[in-house]
Amino acid sequence: MARPHSHGMSALAVPIVILFLAAGCSSAPGPASSSGNGPSAATGAGADAGSVAAASTVLKAVHLADPASLAALQGVRLTAAGTQAAADLLKAGASGDVLWAATYVYGSASGDPAPLKPIATDPNATATIRAMAAAGLVGGGDVAGFDPLIAALSGTDRMDGAEPAGAVWEFAADVLQRYTKQGFGPLLTATDAERITIAAEWKTWLDANRAKLHFDATTQLWAAA
Repeated sequence: MARPHSHGMSALAVPIVILFLAAGCSSAPGPASSSGNGPSAATGAGADAGSVAAASTVLKAVHLADPASLAALQGVRLTAAGTQAAADLLKAGASGDVLWAATYVYGSASGDPAPLKPIATDPNATATIRAMAAAGLVGGGDVAGFDPLIAALSGTDRMDGAEPAGAVWEFAADVLQRYTKQGFGPLLTATDAERITIAAEWKTWLDANRAKLHFDATTQLWAAA
């Protein structure tokens, strides 16, 4: 499984997917359904302007090849100021490593997944960024995240910002299985052809259940009504 640079984690070598999942569990409960309504925690609530500006500076300084900048990122992740700064950067059209950082921080902590929706399907974003955005959507109660994650299962892209190196499809598989308790094969040992078949099975599942899927913010699980 892909893991972020250990220099940047509050706990050494914790998989990036676990950070997203843990953050999802800490979101404030709120109404959620397949219509895209998720937890209603206010983005950046309580953050003063100075703290937001400082967090923004940290986010803008991130370079995926620089462990020190990733370490600094952990100081603003899961904070109100960091979440607000990430939201502001997403709204302003961040790109490159800054978009990676803003998506990572915002997707880890926000209760409102809406800003992540365009990123999850943006062809100009990297596969890693799209997958992180999609994970934030699914973990935030927005069904729109499923399609990009399922598409990622048949891809071959590496997970940017991860150490040791891992694949985007591993991340996508973990997110899908964590939030649905569904599984369609031993992905970690699957061949490329088998992963394509597994992705097709996930798509069949989604097409059959999309209209009746709902998200339980208490259990952090999706289920078909």
